[in-house]
Amino acid sequence: MDSSSAIVNKYAVLIGINDYHESLGPLNYCVQDVKLMKQTLVEACEFPEENILVLTDDQPEDRKPTYGNIHSWLASWLSHPEKGDLVFVYFAGHGRELEGTAFLAPKDTTLDSLPVAGISVKAVREQMERSAAAQKVLVLDACHSGAGRDVATMSADFKEELAEGEGIYTIASCDKDQISYEWPEQNQGVFSYYLSQALKGETPPDERGVITLDAVYEWTRRKVREWSSSRRITQEPVRICRTRGQIALRQLELSKEQQLKVARNQIKKLETEVEDSWGKVREKEKRINELDSKFESERKSQKKREEKLEIFKKGQNPLPELDIPAFSKWAKQNGGDTGLGPYSEVNWVVVMGIVFFVCVIAGLAITEEFGLEGRLAALSVGVIFACFIGSYFYIRKLWLNNYRIACGEKCAQKGNYYRGAGFVLDIGKWFVDRGRASALAKELARQALSYEDTHMARELFSVAKERWGSRSADGELEELGEEKTAD
Repeated sequence: MDSSSAIVNKYAVLIGINDYHESLGPLNYCVQDVKLMKQTLVEACEFPEENILVLTDDQPEDRKPTYGNIHSWLASWLSHPEKGDLVFVYFAGHGRELEGTAFLAPKDTTLDSLPVAGISVKAVREQMERSAAAQKVLVLDACHSGAGRDVATMSADFKEELAEGEGIYTIASCDKDQISYEWPEQNQGVFSYYLSQALKGETPPDERGVITLDAVYEWTRRKVREWSSSRRITQEPVRICRTRGQIALRQLELSKEQQLKVARNQIKKLETEVEDSWGKVREKEKRINELDSKFESERKSQKKREEKLEIFKKGQNPLPELDIPAFSKWAKQNGGDTGLGPYSEVNWVVVMGIVFFVCVIAGLAITEEFGLEGRLAALSVGVIFACFIGSYFYIRKLWLNNYRIACGEKCAQKGNYYRGAGFVLDIGKWFVDRGRASALAKELARQALSYEDTHMARELFSVAKERWGSRSADGELEELGEEKTAD
């Protein structure tokens, strides 16, 4: 329910206790808090006085806040509300959690007898849940610090038990591990004082002139927090809401100017909502167009792949023919003709033959009369020969790899992935530009995928990953694996 007009009747049960056994410690202002709360509910919130039950120390015997009176009166009073009514239960006094159970302390209990003679929060909650009232509010100004000593703080279990109440809007005066303080200057509890001020009109109404319980709680929480912070202590009320909709405690009469302002605000709000809705529609339309464009692009790509596959099935080769130069020709074009270039295999053979012949002659000429100097000369010639041999194989391998990369790149540029893959697969692990080689392998792999040649694509991605350490190729392989599993 969202407005006070939906509420038929309002009922309240107000309990306040000052005179406690010395084991709990007396309090000073709980009875005064109840009197203030009753006045506020009657004058500001339109509660009929006859619908408010007060149980305090100064009441007649049958309405003193003892264990028996609280139980019997609470059950009786909560049976009065009917569907559509509101019930408000308020308790100011000691509260304590013992062995996981939260208790409100009646007047005639002691700290030792509290587990037996205490009013459990569960019992209060169950009584409220059984009430036919549509809206139920439970306010606890408990866990007080009285007589100059701390009896108990709001525990985590206490707070958790409050949260069990289905359909009950609960406000507690302090959070876990905190104390609810009294205010001697005002002769009130801090929380109850500010709660009363909020209900009397300090809380700003909404655009309809309604003061909701949410707004009352927010204003009260802010003021209590400011009060405690100014005194270097901590107290902050908590809200546990297990209800639907707003609870309206007060309806203010709006002037014609205020009503006109409300109407204008409602029109502005509707215009904003309409604009937001149109914005969402335009955003969805844009998204649909993007998806249509993406779908059309994918459809065209699929059609091209199908056409290429159809050509393959007919035994035709759709890949362009390429004129790839031989290694020796490519080396001469890229290195120049020095006569001893790495492309000139004949020159290298001649040089190595001469060196080998010199080494053989030197070895045969070395005898014992040459001594150590002769052996060193022969060894030097052998080392020179070995260096020539090593240099030849290193330079030849390096140039071969560069030749294969260059040919592969030409194939990639022309779109002949199959022939380019042949060059890439022959490239070695060493004596190669690894970044350039892996980039070429991945490009050819993607071309292979455009022809649905997943086998070749996996081969090329695997080479890029295992031979040249490409991490992105590893990710491509995982995607290919997932697609294969999905198929």
